[in-house]
Amino acid sequence: MNEMNQKAKRIYGIGTSKRRMPLAPLMWGLFAILFVGFGVFRFFEHGHLEWFPLLFGLVAAILGVVSYRRVKELQLNC
Repeated sequence: MNEMNQKAKRIYGIGTSKRRMPLAPLMWGLFAILFVGFGVFRFFEHGHLEWFPLLFGLVAAILGVVSYRRVKELQLNC
């Protein structure tokens, strides 16, 4: 099975170029930073927590880690 996967990667040119950061984990990380930052900014501005941006930022961070681990596990470079 691994040999077939490696052969398919070579045929379609996946993973042959220089390693770069995958786009999905990068975008989830940016969303996490943006929403957590917005939630913290609102806390300092108004003195109370905004739960939606903080929770969405946490979910985005978790999705970023999961998608990065998945891409790394599959050894894809696309």
